[in-house]
Amino acid sequence: MNLLLHTGLLLILLGATLLFISILIQSIRRGRATRIRDRDNEKKGGVEEGSRFSGGGVVMVGPIPIIMGTDKSVVKIGVIGALLLMGVWVLSYLYFVH
Repeated sequence: MNLLLHTGLLLILLGATLLFISILIQSIRRGRATRIRDRDNEKKGGVEEGSRFSGGGVVMVGPIPIIMGTDKSVVKIGVIGALLLMGVWVLSYLYFVH
């Protein structure tokens, strides 16, 4: 039981670390892209072209997924991820409980 507790805490810490690193990487990229876009807009005379944004996420409440997204393709990826997470949940339940 002690091993299970340590494994769970390690996974939570790993997830938080990955989240922090991804936020840092996105912040650095966004700052770099903004500087490049501003420089290009100055060369073009200040005309800014439109950009397309798509995003989504999966929130797991126990074994039940809540999937959200701005685009059908993003939602499909979310569904696949949710199904994988549900499969891992079922397998770990069967392994640890039975």
